[in-house]
Amino acid sequence: MQNIQTLELVSIRDHGLDEYWLQDYISQSPACLGLGDLELVSKEKKQSSGGRLDILMKGSDEELYEIEVMLGETDETHIIRTIEYWDIEKKKRPKRQHTAVLVAEKINTRFYNVINLLSHSVPMIGIQANLYRVGDEVSMIFTKIIDSFEEPEIEEEGEILHGFEFLKGKSPETAQVIETLTPIIVSTCSDNRINHRKNGATIFIGGTKKMTVARRGNKQASVQYKVSDEDRTAIEELLDSNTISYDYKNGYVRIWLTPATLNEHIEVHRQIIEKL
Repeated sequence: MQNIQTLELVSIRDHGLDEYWLQDYISQSPACLGLGDLELVSKEKKQSSGGRLDILMKGSDEELYEIEVMLGETDETHIIRTIEYWDIEKKKRPKRQHTAVLVAEKINTRFYNVINLLSHSVPMIGIQANLYRVGDEVSMIFTKIIDSFEEPEIEEEGEILHGFEFLKGKSPETAQVIETLTPIIVSTCSDNRINHRKNGATIFIGGTKKMTVARRGNKQASVQYKVSDEDRTAIEELLDSNTISYDYKNGYVRIWLTPATLNEHIEVHRQIIEKL
């Protein structure tokens, strides 16, 4: 019979380590966060508010991650501080993609719900960092709990889809975004299907999912376009030239907008849809 050992969860502080040790661990081994190929930009970065950002990292696409670290359970100040530093850094480099990353030993149920709600307005990732004892050795395990960039769930076969009238009552702004984009989709792509969901819509072109529209906070919506590697550079240059903020991850360009900003840049969206 195989000798399979059980992991024992231990407190980082009780093991004689502190928050600065965890900062150093992440800084020296950024791959532990599971966020791709990250590079350290700075630690303990002074902020205009008077505080210090624990860690600033950049990804392979020059996107920036504002990372705040805390031992024990996360609390209100940890969440507020993370968002505050994300906002400060975003204002310094508005054309860059910015993601707030909150690292703690435990994200309890109460604050999980709070962070999940905030992540509809702020690109945010919540990660639990835990120390485990295995025999005489210890190991760190990082678990992504919240990721605001994760795609909306794809409907399973047989799932009842919500009608458009339901969406209009629940989120009129999101419904308006879908109404504005629909004529462009229909006129540009003959083989299309739009599945309305309770929080947005999934758009299939040629039988493949190419777009999602999702409800966000503050009367906003987000549109995700699945772009090919060949078209990515041209689409990003188009967005940059029109000063439109966007995220890019795993083949998707995501744009946060309102019905008004969509109408303002409707030709940009038309050009993107034509490339799908």
